[in-house]
Amino acid sequence: MAFSPATFELFMDIDYIFAWVNSEPPDVYYSFWKAPCTLAFSNVYNFVADIEKGLGFEIEAVVREDAGRPRNADHIKRQKQWIWKFECQEGVFSFHSVGYQQFTRARLVKGQSLTFSWEERGGISFSCIPL
Repeated sequence: MAFSPATFELFMDIDYIFAWVNSEPPDVYYSFWKAPCTLAFSNVYNFVADIEKGLGFEIEAVVREDAGRPRNADHIKRQKQWIWKFECQEGVFSFHSVGYQQFTRARLVKGQSLTFSWEERGGISFSCIPL
């Protein structure tokens, strides 16, 4: 996760699961179509985190709630914002934002792991240049 205070943006480098694939005999496990992606949230403020452990996050659920008008709606030309809540194995974090863009940074790969290794994903990136 990275913040840009100058532009009020929050960036997340995630392993995004595009699809779960049912197993076919003799395999008994699911496989997944996945790719490293950047989420770029706009007009972010009021970031709050309650994290118990760890330096990474395994996101279990994302909830978007409490639609309202941004404080700076006239300036940013957007009329809705939400509170985004990320429920993770390690705790919860939330913030206000008008929305996000998702940038897929590599071709989809099919595998049996939900995540990429450090080497497979090529380290951390917050690139907003799509594939």
